[in-house]
Amino acid sequence: MFADTSLSNFVKMSKRDFGSFHSSNAEELINASEACYKPPDQPFDVPTFTEYHSESIQFGAKCRQKHFYLEVCYKPPDQPFDVPTFIACHSESIQFGAKCRQKHFYLEACYKPPDQPFDVPTFTEYHSESIQFGAKCRQRHFYLEACYKPPDQPFDVPTFTEYHSESIQFGAKCRQRHFYLEDSCTFINHGAMGAVLKEAMEVAQKWQIYTESQPLRVIDRELIPQLVHSARRLAKFVNCDPSELVLVANVSSALSAVVNSLQFQPGEKIFCLSVTYGALKKLLRHRCSETEAVIQEELVQFPLTGKQQVLDLVKDKLEPGTKLAVFDHIPSNTPFVMPLEEIIPLCKERGVPVLIDGAHALGSLPLNLAALGADYYTSNAHKWLCAPKGCAFLYARKELQHDINPCVISHGFEGGFHSKFIWQGLKDYSAFIALRTVLDFWEVVKPENIRLYINSLTKDAATMLTKCWDTALAAPEDMFRSMCLVQLPAALYQTSSTVNYNTAEEIQSILFHRYNIEVPIKAVQGELYVRISAHIYNQMSDYETLAEAITQLVKEKWTRGNT
Repeated sequence: MFADTSLSNFVKMSKRDFGSFHSSNAEELINASEACYKPPDQPFDVPTFTEYHSESIQFGAKCRQKHFYLEVCYKPPDQPFDVPTFIACHSESIQFGAKCRQKHFYLEACYKPPDQPFDVPTFTEYHSESIQFGAKCRQRHFYLEACYKPPDQPFDVPTFTEYHSESIQFGAKCRQRHFYLEDSCTFINHGAMGAVLKEAMEVAQKWQIYTESQPLRVIDRELIPQLVHSARRLAKFVNCDPSELVLVANVSSALSAVVNSLQFQPGEKIFCLSVTYGALKKLLRHRCSETEAVIQEELVQFPLTGKQQVLDLVKDKLEPGTKLAVFDHIPSNTPFVMPLEEIIPLCKERGVPVLIDGAHALGSLPLNLAALGADYYTSNAHKWLCAPKGCAFLYARKELQHDINPCVISHGFEGGFHSKFIWQGLKDYSAFIALRTVLDFWEVVKPENIRLYINSLTKDAATMLTKCWDTALAAPEDMFRSMCLVQLPAALYQTSSTVNYNTAEEIQSILFHRYNIEVPIKAVQGELYVRISAHIYNQMSDYETLAEAITQLVKEKWTRGNT
């Protein structure tokens, strides 16, 4: 089934050739000499404009037609009522002065204060009766529409109505129909970067091109209502008030906004667990270096015995008066579901505000932010929900919003929570608008059906792998949902003097380069685990491929030192 390539060839390759690039490599690459630097290839053909080596470019109309998306002519929007056109002035000369004043202006012949020239309301009825606020007041005294009317989209978008009459087929057919993923790759690492729903990506691309057809009209006149509507839809999906949720590019931006906005005094504590995401730990360390606050990080021992182990740890170690407690709803490296329903009330009892990194939660879990009780919560829509990359949200309780500012301060600053975050300068906002197509898909297919398939497949795959390798899970089965941490056979790495990140990455790279399996290997407290993900495009054969590959490597007695 697999290519018969010598393992030693893979091991002898430099880490640069067969490992992953990380952000730290940027320094090395940017400082490389021109003689040594080799620019990366692009995975598809790109324009080179070589035609202009032999011919001159024609600027103007031909250039516009050939190289830009701008409309041939601008069509201004209609007004909802008849407006004057002043065509009489085409055939006769306007008479300026008194006649012009009388014909075209409201100015009185002379100023006579303070009378008004018409009857005005006096509201004397409220001398004898009380005003009824709410719907009756709205109907009687305001021009507001009876209900919110979402903005139209300027082109047709998919509605997935076919699933009203037929059931969706998860697995290979779903992958082919709704995702761009390569058929040749065994892709069981959805948790890393997600995988976009094909229809949502197409809508985002349509918005990009539509924006370029008349940028000012779209950005100045149409964009904000579209973004607001996406925020309203997402707020309903996670069950919170629309005024409590703002769209952001990713969870990292949201976490930075909250942590950098909060004021810490020297010696104040920030509580977190050892399973907190690495990038978030770096953010906390950076903030503490600025403020002289301190991090209290408590170790979670693996394998977990159950959620009570985590609850007892927090109960024993969290001190009243702690400035902030930070938890991952689903820790990235060890993807068990954190028991937040019990942890958050415990924090509240001790007067500790709570920030939740829910990067993996939206889509994986049914979120009810109103009931959860976190002070701040953020999650990515481009992971398990399958929105285009660069789409996430930040939730903050209303009474806390005033003090939270985005990382980029722009025109909306001082205008309210939504105003501060909704405009982050000129950039591509299409992912936010295309989010509605993703929500349409979830609502038609039904979130409970999607989660049932994902969770059942994860459970079945984990059971199969542990039996095949005679290993165990890093936590009880009922603590996992869309991802699971399965221990690898010890024979795969037993001769290694140390088991760490480098050990894990080498095995992960072997799985990718030799077997074309995309799955992460995690080093946890001296043991190696594989973190499997399941989504609606996966099927059991994906995990059987992984099982066979690891079994083959064990039989070959592959270790770090066998070369």
